[in-house]
Amino acid sequence: MLTATKPMALTPEQLWVFVTGDNNAVDVARLAHAPETGGFIALPISAFDPYALLPAYAPTGELLEGWRWATTRDVETYAYLFA
Repeated sequence: MLTATKPMALTPEQLWVFVTGDNNAVDVARLAHAPETGGFIALPISAFDPYALLPAYAPTGELLEGWRWATTRDVETYAYLFA
């Protein structure tokens, strides 16, 4: 089971979470948002380029269709998901 912290904003356009697993290892992930569905996903920096304009798989540059980086406005809009 994975557990994530509440989103932390470095800027209004960059939201990050710390994720821990059953083995207590900690990883950092950037939060992405799917505006069409209202969904959020934490993308680990070990697999996704956190500095790309849109969420992209780091080894290939393949974009995640329908997703963009989450903003503080997104989290405010869907605050009940992060309570």
